[in-house]
Amino acid sequence: KESDAGESDVDDDNNNNIQIQTALIEFYGRVHNVREAWRIFERICAGDNLSGVTLSVMMQCLYENEKYAQCIALFKQWMLDSAAMTFKMEPNFACVAIVL
Repeated sequence: KESDAGESDVDDDNNNNIQIQTALIEFYGRVHNVREAWRIFERICAGDNLSGVTLSVMMQCLYENEKYAQCIALFKQWMLDSAAMTFKMEPNFACVAIVL
């Protein structure tokens, strides 16, 4: 079934699901449950649904829970192609601000 915007309901459900999962990562980060936040993040990545917003939320979770090395490693893993010295994913302001 097609929605008025021309996207399928399945696509809409998937986007809503990613938004909910991203909100859960933020919640678990605030209550210091990094393990659960990481589990959700990995599930998003496994589904090839990672966005800059989700990445920045996970990075913020790590930063706020004093997991600084993991935060920087995550940025490098998902953002930088060190061999080519280019970005794999277009960095958003939040990701860069957290790393700095």
